[in-house]
Amino acid sequence: MKNTITDLDAEIAKAKKQAAARIAKLKREAAAEQKKIDAKVIELLRTQDPDLYDTLVRSALDALEARRAKSSDSARRSAAATGSPAPADGDGFTRRAFGEGA
Repeated sequence: MKNTITDLDAEIAKAKKQAAARIAKLKREAAAEQKKIDAKVIELLRTQDPDLYDTLVRSALDALEARRAKSSDSARRSAAATGSPAPADGDGFTRRAFGEGA
């Protein structure tokens, strides 16, 4: 009887592993499809309403910049509280419109 239970447990574990792999694959496929859709939306927005596109790009850059500044400030406060050196300024990001450059 114990052998049957062990076999059943092994089969269950195998099925769970296969299901997890299938779910991960489906999630990757969905993410890839969403990236394609997002790229097409950006392309359409850029061509159909360039002023709105530029406004949204500026808003996105400002929001990201504000988040980086907030994160940097938090890191500095945390470092000051623990006596660690503060992180260096500059994050390596260049502010430019979406689609420019690389």
